[in-house]
Amino acid sequence: MIGFASFPINTFVEECDNIILKNGEEISAKVIEITPDYIKYKKCTNQDGPTISIYKHEVLMLIYYDGSKEIFNKSDKKYITYDEAAMINHPSGRITGLFIVILCVAIILYAMTGNRK
Repeated sequence: MIGFASFPINTFVEECDNIILKNGEEISAKVIEITPDYIKYKKCTNQDGPTISIYKHEVLMLIYYDGSKEIFNKSDKKYITYDEAAMINHPSGRITGLFIVILCVAIILYAMTGNRK
């Protein structure tokens, strides 16, 4: 009787996580680390290869090999949109700031000179 050793052939595939990007792309990988800005992983087909980093804001969801999920939402972003930047740099915001400075200077000068008649 001939005996065969039983080795799982696709063990690495079963233990792989799926990284779902916001652009719809899926990456089969083993997640190594999640930092505030990056997700670090190794490709399932090359787990002895380099560790790859991807921006966290590019990732929609992680599906771990055990079936658990981690969803990344807008509150994780470290950037502002074009519309948010436009609101910050809007001319009316600069004018309002200038008005407040002038008003403060006028109040200080008035307080320093007092009510002299």
